[in-house]
Parts: sequence; C-alpha cells; structure tokens
Amino acid sequence: MIEGTAQGALFALPAGDVRAAIGASYRRNAYNFLPDTARTFRTVYPDQSTGPTGGSLDVYEGFAELLIPLLSDLPFAKEVNLDLAYRFSDYSTVGGVHTYKGSVDWNIVGALRFRGGYQRAIRAPNLAELYAPPERSLPQIGSVAGGAGDFCDANSRLRTGANAAQVRALCLAQGVPASVIDLFRFSGSAVPAVTAGNTDLKEETADTYTAGLVWRSRSDHPLLSGLSASVDYYDISVKDAIGQITTALSFQRCFNADGRSNPTYAASNYFCSLITRNTATGAVEQALQPTLNLGAYKTSGVDVQVDYRVALEDLGLGDRGDLSANIVVSHLRSFKIQNLEGQPFVDYAGTIGNTQVDPNTVSFPEWKIFASLTWDGGPFAATLRARFYDKMDNHQNVGLANGTLPGVKSRQYFDLAGRYDLDSKTEFRAGVLNLFDTVPPAYVQGAVPDPALYDVLGRRYYVGVNRRF
Repeated sequence: MIEGTAQGALFALPAGDVRAAIGASYRRNAYNFLPDTARTFRTVYPDQSTGPTGGSLDVYEGFAELLIPLLSDLPFAKEVNLDLAYRFSDYSTVGGVHTYKGSVDWNIVGALRFRGGYQRAIRAPNLAELYAPPERSLPQIGSVAGGAGDFCDANSRLRTGANAAQVRALCLAQGVPASVIDLFRFSGSAVPAVTAGNTDLKEETADTYTAGLVWRSRSDHPLLSGLSASVDYYDISVKDAIGQITTALSFQRCFNADGRSNPTYAASNYFCSLITRNTATGAVEQALQPTLNLGAYKTSGVDVQVDYRVALEDLGLGDRGDLSANIVVSHLRSFKIQNLEGQPFVDYAGTIGNTQVDPNTVSFPEWKIFASLTWDGGPFAATLRARFYDKMDNHQNVGLANGTLPGVKSRQYFDLAGRYDLDSKTEFRAGVLNLFDTVPPAYVQGAVPDPALYDVLGRRYYVGVNRRF
C-alpha cells in the first residue's frame, strides 16, 4: 500500500477558514490457496474435495474533501459546517467507480446539535467472493416434520397442501421417478451442495441517508451537568448487493412456498435450476449456492444513546466516587432483501438464520439494548454491563401464511468487571463474562447459534495486571 495526503486552509470566509484535504493511493491484494493433495483428492476427513485457487486485485484512488463553514454566532445557528467529499477508484476487477458525500453539522444552540447527510458508497467484491474454490458442504434446509426440508417428500406440507398436484408435477419434472414419487421420503435436514466464488461479480452500490440530534446538558446543577443524549435515523439502500443464494432459499422459492416466486411451478425457474436430483432415487444429488450480485437490500432504523455521570456526594451518599451510566438502544425498522432483480423485496427484520448477506451474520433482531453502570471510587472501580437481544422468528417462515419453524427467544447477558490501582504505575483487573452462564438459543436449522451476536462460550473469568515502567 502506498498513500500520500495533504491538507490545510484554503481561504477565509466570515464564519471561518475553508479547509481542504487531497490524496492519492495505490494498493494491491493477492492470495494463493494450495490445499494438500490429500484434501484435493478426498482421501482425508472431512470427505469434501477442495481445489487450489488464487487471485489478486489492484486499486488506484484519488480523493478530495472540503470543510466549509457556512454560518457562526447567529441566533439558532451558533455554528453550521458543510462537509463535501469525492473519491475516484480504479479497480483492476470492476473498473472505475465514483463515491461522494455531503453532510451538515449544525450547532443550533449551545446544547443542541443536528447532524445528517447523504453518502454514495461502493464495495468491490473481495478476493474470497471472486476466487473462492468450489467446495462441497451440507447446508441445512430443515426437516419435513418442522414444515421445511425437501418439499418433494410425500408427507411435506406442500405435497399435502392446496397445490399438491402442481408440486408433485414439479418434482417429477425435476427428476423424481414416477415409481418413487408417492413413496419418496426426506428423513434428514441437510443436502449436499457446492459453494464457489464468482469472477463475474461487479461492485455493490449503497445510498445512505442519516439524520440525528445530539443534546448535551449545559446546566451547572451537579445532578444535570453530566447528562447527554443522541438520536439518529438511518436509511440505507444497497444495489447489486453481493450475497449467496442459500439452498434453503432455493427450496422455498422453487416450490413457491411464498406464493409468488414460482407461481406456474415451472422446472425452468431459476431457483429450481440450482437443484439437481438423482434420477434413480429422487434424492438431491447436488445443490448450487452461487455468489451473485443479488437484487438489492434496504434497511432502516433508529439508534438512541443516553450517557449520565454524577458524583455520589451530590446524591447525598458521601465522598465515595462517581457513578456513570450508559445505554444504547437500536431499533431495526426493516431489513429487506430482493433476491433477484425484478422480484419483490422481502423483509427479514426480526428473523434468524438467513445467510444471504453474510454467512457469519445470520441474526437481525428488531431490538438490541446495551447498558452499563460504573462506579469509580478512586483506586477502585467496578462496571456491570448488560446486553439484550430481542426474540426472532425463523427466516424460513417469512412470506408464509402459517410458518411453523421455531425461532429463538430473547436473550440477556451480564458481564462484571473490576479494577484496582495499587499505585500510579500498577493496575490490577478482573472480571466475569456471561455472569449467569446464559446459553445461546438454537433454531431449527441445527446450525451453531450466531457467534457474532450470542455468547457461545459460557461463563468465563479473567485476571490481569498492567505495569508501567
């Protein structure tokens, strides 16, 4: 990586100096994956063939940014600044792209500030998305008893539902033999699949709108001087979003479980084309989980934060240090995904299990709350932290009139930490994570609960010392 920047004041306006920053950079990323021949030829466990791969990308970039003071020291405009920025990036993989933004920082009065703006951003496909080798896996699609699984099963809810004849005909068209069709059973919850990168991917483009207010107390009263709060709204739309068509989604859409993805029950439907069956047994022989530029994502939400600090002496509790509290509440209003261009958006806010956006992030709770309470008594300090995640429905129930797959209940986690300063150079610390040993929830797909959200390790302890010399 090579980068150079320059910044400084250009000229003065009545409200202050106009400042600018410019820069240019070059970077190169490359990797090679060379698995052992035993893995390539499937002679070791796990029995999944993985081939070699590799690739690289180069990026040349240039950018410019302006900070323009518009107003100052006026009624209801103590300070108004405009921030404008532009960047041009030339990728060896997707070519030249443009990004830009405009934002306003408006100090309405001393205690109240408005912030907001618009930003156009891009994300070029990374090396893994471009060059990941074909790998076999066993993705979960759920069980027939739970209302999911392979819908060609003679006892599945779609084979026994209102459109049973059309589902049966589709199964025959896919390759389930006529001698098997009315006896076919799917007793598991997973099918063999192949996942790979895609060198034809293009960049995804996002438009983000934000608006928020920040309030900080200007009161001299000791019980109010340490209070501040903020509220921010965001609305993000992502076009040509890079994601994966999961096997569970292919079954839902191919067999028209949502009532609109394949209304004619055609075997030529795109989602059906990702499923290959053994023509002797009818079982799924292979499902493809392609990495594609999907239609789009749309998400919006509100974040609220409150901070408070007060001396215990001001509460009439004597000179015993300070008490501080913090709470952050996040509300996800919507998280809509359009799987393919031209198809309707489906809202997955409040669901778990959808890996289309990121295989490592499968949870989209509508409410998340983070809170902490800290006592600082000089050489001693202690902090209690709490995390709350709202209940979530199973993502495979989305779009179904009577989805029966179980979701997860809400979860709360607590952590306790302490600190003791022996002297100005020595600090001891200790703590307990997941204080009440709360277990993560499990959902019907049989997958490990989302480790990016839930604590999967259980209660654990730590101690440490910091020493400055």
